[in-house]
Amino acid sequence: MLAACASEPAPPATPPAETRILEAWTAIDDALQPGENGRRWLLSGSAGDAILIQVTNLSSPLVISLMNANDEVIASGEIVQLPLPDNGTYSLLIERPSLGETGKIAYTVRLGYTDRPSPTPTATPTFTPSNTFTATATHTASSTFTATATFTPTATFTATHTLTPTFTPSETHTPTVTPTPVYADLGAYMGAFDGSGHVTGDLISSFDREIWSFNGDAGSTITLAASGESGDLDPAVALYDPSGRIMAMDDDAGEGDNALLMNIRLAEDGIYYAQIFGDTGAGSYALTLTFGEQAQTAATLMPTVTPTFITGMVTPQPASSGQPLVDHVPVLGRIEQPDDFQRYVFEARPGDVFTIAAGPTAGSRILPHVQLVNPAGEVVFEQAARGDAGGDALIPAVGVIEGGVYSVFVTTDANSTGDYFIAMGYGDSHTDALRGEIFENTPVDAVLEKRGLRDVWYMPLNAGDVIRAEVVSLSGGFAPALAIIAPNGAVIAETSANQGVPVTLGDITSLTTGIYAIHITGENAGSYGAYRLIWTHTSAAPEPTARGAAITILEAADTITANTYHHYAFQGTAGEMIRVEVIAFAPGLDPVATLLDSAGNVLANADDTNGLNPVFEAVLPADGTYFVQVNGYNGTEGAARVTVERVE
Repeated sequence: MLAACASEPAPPATPPAETRILEAWTAIDDALQPGENGRRWLLSGSAGDAILIQVTNLSSPLVISLMNANDEVIASGEIVQLPLPDNGTYSLLIERPSLGETGKIAYTVRLGYTDRPSPTPTATPTFTPSNTFTATATHTASSTFTATATFTPTATFTATHTLTPTFTPSETHTPTVTPTPVYADLGAYMGAFDGSGHVTGDLISSFDREIWSFNGDAGSTITLAASGESGDLDPAVALYDPSGRIMAMDDDAGEGDNALLMNIRLAEDGIYYAQIFGDTGAGSYALTLTFGEQAQTAATLMPTVTPTFITGMVTPQPASSGQPLVDHVPVLGRIEQPDDFQRYVFEARPGDVFTIAAGPTAGSRILPHVQLVNPAGEVVFEQAARGDAGGDALIPAVGVIEGGVYSVFVTTDANSTGDYFIAMGYGDSHTDALRGEIFENTPVDAVLEKRGLRDVWYMPLNAGDVIRAEVVSLSGGFAPALAIIAPNGAVIAETSANQGVPVTLGDITSLTTGIYAIHITGENAGSYGAYRLIWTHTSAAPEPTARGAAITILEAADTITANTYHHYAFQGTAGEMIRVEVIAFAPGLDPVATLLDSAGNVLANADDTNGLNPVFEAVLPADGTYFVQVNGYNGTEGAARVTVERVE
């Protein structure tokens, strides 16, 4: 009855069209045709891949559902963002929001990852019609359609087989593909700034990226300020030009570690894009755009900056079987079947001592079992999960006399399966618990949570400081070990203690200015518990003196990963003097800093200016975008702060 009342019958509904492959980092334009309810895409992935799938269109939002190999829906909505639970192939179904909507719906679908950067953009096809799209023999009546010997009419070839010149190109041949927006790889587009220049939004995780646009005129000056309004969001902001090239970014140059890009001069007319994301945390934000020159106050320029220390357990990342284990860097694995195993490797020298542990992740019921195999293929140590190690399969403080590549095999007991972490560390610990800064003459009480962990405390020292440190156990049976670590990762003093007896390291001299660490472990990974720690100066070196004034134009806290170049963009003016400083927070990180122009030419660099920290000044040759490139020397990694200042 309802159909009889319609002015025009709706096209018949059709099942999802043929399955297509969804490739990563590629924005794909497609459309649901009239009467087509949905379309299926296939993608492959590995357990732990942090995927982000976005579907955008200009009409009603489409519904997307991600399904596993059993066609069970594991995520749905207008955006899909999650770590994949298993290795294998997944299906993405894109559907109309309502079966009542039967017209054509064009959309763009994109698969990305929030746990890795997008690859360097390459030239994007503009889909401009070319000779490959001009009328050809397959579309028009031409010589290829004229009668030939093979088409000579015979008794069996009648007029019903005659080719006619009335071919109508279908939509799949129409060269009118919509160009990909320049912001497609930058995040979710939220809209344009209104007349107030003030917008708000919510970031549900530190992986989220949101984009706001505005019209800019060549020669005008703008300021972007981002603040966290709720939750534990530490906002960061980046500015992109009309072509999608980054112009500047900032994390903590504003008050209270808010983000601030001040007095950025625009080089051309067009639409610019502000990207906001969380350096850490999640919550609501406010983003303000101001046109016109803003007053800036120069601050006293000191040779060092006060670091902000990262605290908490080191977060393990997914790793594949056969991957090398790195000192005190835990990784994630999974046993899916009771008879499965995973293998990891690391290198040891004769006389090395190391500690290994594998344990269940939160919510996992796995009972891990580890075997240590020497370079000759012999099992030299084997351990099941143990209660005195918090459920970990712990191999504590093993010394070896044979150098070479060792293997660690992870299996399970009691037919258990699930997710686990595995870690290896040289010495009597395998994983760090980052405690933050410990202040002079301020005793702290803390707890080493289980065997094999290492509590790490930080203290900034100047070259020439002489200090002493003391630790005492507050738990029966806990014998803490104490070590002082220089900024380059070298142990400059260490000792251990018996339970209940204070142990002191005295007359320790700092040879360089930088961040020193205090390590607390259970000797030989044999105990754990509560302790009290204190340090003080025996004599202090003179405080650094002020050396002028400066305005911060970029400040970013980041984790420098091994064998990776990190880039931080800022805007500069010809003749301007800038000062670049990288401060390592993590013992063992040896940062290297390089100043690049927009073409990638090296303008200046430094390595061990202030201890292991690079500091340099340079005069900029032209107006435009510059980059500070930071990496860890010789594969070192860890937390650091990057600062760029304009010297007045």
